[in-house]
Amino acid sequence: MGRTTREKMWPGRVQSIEKTIRTEESIEKLQAEIQKLKRNFEAAQFLLQESKREKEHLLLENETLYHEKHQAEKDARIDTLTGLPNLRSYQETIVREIDRAKRTGHPLTLMMIDIDDFKKINDIEGHDVGDLVIKRLADIVGHKLRSSDTIARIGGEEFIIILSDTNLEDAKNVADKVVKAVESESGIPPAPKFTISGGYAQWSEKNENPHVLKEVADRALNEAKLKGINQMLPYEEGRTIEKSELIAQAVRHFRRGMPKALSKKEQGQVAESLLKEIDKETDE
Repeated sequence: MGRTTREKMWPGRVQSIEKTIRTEESIEKLQAEIQKLKRNFEAAQFLLQESKREKEHLLLENETLYHEKHQAEKDARIDTLTGLPNLRSYQETIVREIDRAKRTGHPLTLMMIDIDDFKKINDIEGHDVGDLVIKRLADIVGHKLRSSDTIARIGGEEFIIILSDTNLEDAKNVADKVVKAVESESGIPPAPKFTISGGYAQWSEKNENPHVLKEVADRALNEAKLKGINQMLPYEEGRTIEKSELIAQAVRHFRRGMPKALSKKEQGQVAESLLKEIDKETDE
């Protein structure tokens, strides 16, 4: 096909216009590509921000879960009434302390404490006052111990103390100090005045097991109760109590907590049953 008259007359002009048109089309395409890239970039930025926010949210959730787990583990080892370590915490601590005593050869003494006539306090004053007595005891004893010692409430009115680097002689000083402190510092209204009894035993190869160590300390506690309360006694191997003395002390101790609702006849029947059980056990 031949060229048009216009092309023949202004060949350069036509070519220039065509070139301009092609350039404009290229510019439009380039601008479209730029807009496309811009949209893709904005979308990528949005996804990046969303990913960042999601990551921050997950980190916050993980941190919250960690603190909740840590707090739950802590709560599981704390007595809610006194804020002291509980039985579970004590059981974990005594194993560590016994292991340390084995490695270092340092003495270790376990002390058990019980509030005297606590049942009577609960029956007469009520459980709310009983709770105040328990909290008061925790406060008094806690202030008489070293930071290296551990006191725990293991149930009811029973407390247990781990005295690290402490032999029986040093434990006696602690025991005397604690008994006197409770006797003189208790009795802040509405809680009544009260006393405690306790027993303590030193860790040894014979008392190596935590359960055995606790058992012999508990025996000393029972002996302190039977011998008149408001005192702490050490566990000493080979020491025995005369059968007649044991029975007489057990009856006196039992009658102090005898329910008032029982008639004299019923009290006599209960005491007689108790005597038979004690007689049977001491003969074994």
